[in-house]
Amino acid sequence: MFSDVLGSRRPDRFTHKKIAFLDDLRQTLTSLLLSDLGSPVWSCGSETDAWFSESLSQQRIQTQMERRARTERFLAECASGLHNSTENDGPAQHTRSRRSRSVDFALLRRNNRRAPQQAQTPRGQNSDKSDFPYKKVFHQLMERFSRHANPFLKLKALCDLRALVIGSLSPTNNGGEQLGFSQAKAVPRSAPPVNGSGQRYSLSEGSALPKPTKERPRIASSLTSTSSILSTSVYSSHSPSESQIIHALRDLIQTAQPKTLFRDLQFIAAFVPSEILNKTESGTAFLHFGLAALGLKDDVCGSMVEIADKIVSQELNRRKRHPPLVYDSSSWSDEGIVDAARMWIIAAQEGNPVAQRELAILYLSHPDIVPRVTFPLTMPRDTFKADMMYRRDEDSKSDPQSMCLALHWMQLSASGGDELARNRLREREEFDSIA
Repeated sequence: MFSDVLGSRRPDRFTHKKIAFLDDLRQTLTSLLLSDLGSPVWSCGSETDAWFSESLSQQRIQTQMERRARTERFLAECASGLHNSTENDGPAQHTRSRRSRSVDFALLRRNNRRAPQQAQTPRGQNSDKSDFPYKKVFHQLMERFSRHANPFLKLKALCDLRALVIGSLSPTNNGGEQLGFSQAKAVPRSAPPVNGSGQRYSLSEGSALPKPTKERPRIASSLTSTSSILSTSVYSSHSPSESQIIHALRDLIQTAQPKTLFRDLQFIAAFVPSEILNKTESGTAFLHFGLAALGLKDDVCGSMVEIADKIVSQELNRRKRHPPLVYDSSSWSDEGIVDAARMWIIAAQEGNPVAQRELAILYLSHPDIVPRVTFPLTMPRDTFKADMMYRRDEDSKSDPQSMCLALHWMQLSASGGDELARNRLREREEFDSIA
């Protein structure tokens, strides 16, 4: 009987070793393939990385993003203050709170001017309380995430990064203040839509995050072995919320500006098993980091759309004040319209409904200054339809390809929720039914 027990244990032990050997071999081969073949092909990152790193480093986009963040914080504070005043004072005081809203706005602007001067004193007093170099360690983890070709090591770096962010945001540390983010700063911004129509990237099917389990203990422990010390405060009673962690990671990405951010995230999503991404602490770190990257990308796209709108409005106002004697659309490129079209194209291909609508209008008004592009992974036969391609007109603005592209982007904008695009398509259907 004793020999039977030993005989049953030996195959289990050998099976365990085989599984560990195959896991190590799979990770090694994946790392070799990505370093030898993937690096020459995707050395500059993905298509999103090509424009994201360049746009994020521009001063005008950074200024517009700061302006958007201040506006969202102001609207959130006004909404919370109005809600609290309505609940405390009742309906009788609602009119008085509306009348004092302009006074509150003036006081808020005055407090915002005084806030940087008042914030310098406590930060300077608390700078000696924490000797841990958060900024240096954050930079090292971001470098490890970008340099390593092994997706498992990239995921491990994200797990360590999230654990360190949680430790820096705890009330007993001032690491968040050293890097510019804290628990008080984590005001909810525009979160990336999940499974929204027209969006190219989606990392989750719902808002619930997976909880770590004990499945695949060997790989999970290898991914989180060095981060066990950092993650001691993850499940503490004073741990920060998920939104605070995501916004802190977003600030770190904006500060570090990795050149191959979305390529590295795609490597992890493609080569790391789903058991690790769904049911481990490393998978939760990947989800938080991915949401932070998508939120930052959406903010950059929104800022680019707003900047492009300003460029076009300024050009239209200038042309109204000084109309040209002879109309020439080539003069638009000298005033930055081509730059506005480029930003609209980038945002439209990333799924921004406003940019898609403006790009469709630009194809109708000035098709000669806009390159002909379609939404990624779109079939040409679905865009350039036969019934529209055979229509010919003497006007150069009625080019069949430009008309097809305008309809293509307008339909995408309408499916993304833009009401103006829906109204344009409804008017087109009514006109076709009459004709």
